[in-house]
Amino acid sequence: MRLKEGKELITARNKIEKDLKQQLKDKNLTSPIYEDRVNAYLYYWDMEQNLLRDINERGFYVEYDNGGGQKGTRKNDSALLLQKYTKQAMDILQFLSLKPPSEVKNTGSELHDPAL
Repeated sequence: MRLKEGKELITARNKIEKDLKQQLKDKNLTSPIYEDRVNAYLYYWDMEQNLLRDINERGFYVEYDNGGGQKGTRKNDSALLLQKYTKQAMDILQFLSLKPPSEVKNTGSELHDPAL
């Protein structure tokens, strides 16, 4: 999966922010709490991008060495965190009764845990 980076990532984020704010405006939701929730959504989106980048670079499983002679592989913590962050982001959209912006409808769908 090719991840957006640099200017492309910023452009995608700006489109998402614009889309969500337009949806709020269309629903006449102008209270600061709604703006705050959009900002929270964008925070989770930013974190998801970082987690996806880590999973893409290191994989679902990473090697560990605890220094006591034990070595092996374990599930990448980013894979677990990604699920939690994605759920929080979707909960925010549900709270606001907004649709996911087209930029994020397929985010992460191409990454699958090989153990599943």
